[in-house]
Amino acid sequence: MAFLRWQGASVADAADCVQEAMIQAYVRWSTIRDPHAWCRLVASRRYAHRCASLEEPVADTDNAGSPLLAANTDWDAFEQRHQILRVLEQLPLRQRQVMAWTYDGCTPTEIAETLVMTPEAVRSSLLKARKKLKILLEGEGVV
Repeated sequence: MAFLRWQGASVADAADCVQEAMIQAYVRWSTIRDPHAWCRLVASRRYAHRCASLEEPVADTDNAGSPLLAANTDWDAFEQRHQILRVLEQLPLRQRQVMAWTYDGCTPTEIAETLVMTPEAVRSSLLKARKKLKILLEGEGVV
């Protein structure tokens, strides 16, 4: 879910997309070569499909008491992640995507293969995203 949140998905959308990806993984498990990358790619595509759908998005509901939030949540870390998510939402979609894959531990080459880009284009998007994030985070007082 965090992977999709880095891309701008709401908690509810991320949960739905991840569940749909897990269902597809269960059905196709014997043919999946790299489950880590496959699940992220499928969930990411589900989210992109959701964004492109003609349905009107429903406003985020209050997540207090949601089973998606554990009782022992570190609220300081939670708030910091949400502050960063608000900043990431200001990046163009492609930059958010490459940042999400990078945060998830993928190399530019792996990202390029998954997103059907050149490694140079991935590096360029990362460079632009990092520069913009630095400026935005300094403005938020995070850096």
